[in-house]
Amino acid sequence: MEMEVVSLRKEVRRLRLLIVGATALFSLALLGTAGYMTNAASFNAITVHRINIVDNDGVLRMVLANKDNFPPPLEHGKPTGSRDNHGLAGILFYNDRGDESGGIVLKGRKIAGVPVAQSMLNFDDFESNEAVQLVYSRNGANRSEGLMVTQQANAPIAAFRPAIHAALRLPKGSSARAAALAKLRDEGAFGHLRMFTGLTEDGRSVLYLADAQGRPRLAFVVTSNGRAKIEFLDKHGKAVKDISTHG
Repeated sequence: MEMEVVSLRKEVRRLRLLIVGATALFSLALLGTAGYMTNAASFNAITVHRINIVDNDGVLRMVLANKDNFPPPLEHGKPTGSRDNHGLAGILFYNDRGDESGGIVLKGRKIAGVPVAQSMLNFDDFESNEAVQLVYSRNGANRSEGLMVTQQANAPIAAFRPAIHAALRLPKGSSARAAALAKLRDEGAFGHLRMFTGLTEDGRSVLYLADAQGRPRLAFVVTSNGRAKIEFLDKHGKAVKDISTHG
């Protein structure tokens, strides 16, 4: 009898060890599966209003959003004001500091039967606004599309922001507002367009080259009826030399 009891006790201990071992293996399997499911997932479709992509340290690097959930302008991940994006949706990119550094935005609809559309691919200068842009714009029969290169000021846009806000608070249409904005424009607060090539609203294909103050100085133009010309312009935009062909 005693031998049977001892044998039974050994069997119980063996069963306990087997149960503990199986439980541990099952737990490890669950943890491994959970980790895999956390790091990788597959979907046929996902419907969202906005997606934020962040680095491991939490810095925002990209946002995909509809027109109602577009983020405000960000510097160091902090809002710098509100954004009136006029119904644009798309993707915004951010650099290592969390500064907005470009994006792809678009919209398109009909207003009273008239097509109104806009699409842009933007690359921003560091701590500033757009430096390189691919732009498409249409309002009814008027359309424009092309490549724009803008020279931004060496100072960060934040240095101009108080003066910009002060100018915009002045009454619309007032001479004081116009003078304040003109001063900011001369200082480069809004950048100076140095190059545009593309199609204009009147159907011309053009290449405009401007000086450091954004004044067009050289223009290559082909009109809708096939006339080609080269214009050399003074600082006031007046043609001082014109080389053209007909037919």
